[in-house]
Amino acid sequence: MKIRMKHLVRRLYLRRDKIWHVYRSTEVQNKAKDKNITNFPKLEPEDFDYEYIYKYVDEWIQKKYNDKLGFTIQKVDGLEYICKAKRYSSLKKILARIVKDYKDIFLARLEKKAPAAPAAPRSGDSGPKQSGT
Repeated sequence: MKIRMKHLVRRLYLRRDKIWHVYRSTEVQNKAKDKNITNFPKLEPEDFDYEYIYKYVDEWIQKKYNDKLGFTIQKVDGLEYICKAKRYSSLKKILARIVKDYKDIFLARLEKKAPAAPAAPRSGDSGPKQSGT
């Protein structure tokens, strides 16, 4: 079975509530409260539009996809991806795998603040002074 990426994205877009539930999970939302994270996006359900889902699937293909998943994804003409599912794979399983990896990819995007550098000794300060007699 051959599936174009836009069809895969469309099916995932129709089930975007599953990605919303992953985003709203306790583990992900605890990262929002972490003061060290500088770029945690505050998303609403409307933010999970077709373009957001398309970018996520493209990122998933580049970061998480491997040949051992029961389906293959090939880039055709450098423009579009084609997903070829093996006989025992179904589209439902492919979509479930993509949703499952959303948390890992989302958390990997977050950036932490650089820790503050410890105070260095001043150049004129050479340590404890000795009393000279």
